[in-house]
Amino acid sequence: MLPGKNAVIKQGATAINGLNDAGISFDGALIDGTTFSDGGWKKQIQGLKSGKLSLSGFYNGADTGQVALYSAWANGANVSVTYLPDGTNGWTFDYKVSSMNMGAAVAGEVSVSYELESDGAVSVVSG
Repeated sequence: MLPGKNAVIKQGATAINGLNDAGISFDGALIDGTTFSDGGWKKQIQGLKSGKLSLSGFYNGADTGQVALYSAWANGANVSVTYLPDGTNGWTFDYKVSSMNMGAAVAGEVSVSYELESDGAVSVVSG
């Protein structure tokens, strides 16, 4: 088992600071390829692939990485993000920021969460 505290999240070469939770998921949409001759058994082929990265933590409007995420969302631009859940190995690819949410509580810090969806192929990073 590896501790999550070693995770690294970067925009380009710059660390995105203030985050304390991250998760990645991949999807390969299945397409029904069943024919009459398949004996009543469904046949699947993999279609388009995609990845989604969820990030959350404390908002820091002066952090270069968080500013880049907001700018990408505001301008509809791609942002290159690398996610290394163990600090060394993971994935990097271009994303579109699909959502950004902020919240504040009297007894807490200002929180932020980002949802990023892949825009192109994924590259594996191994250290």
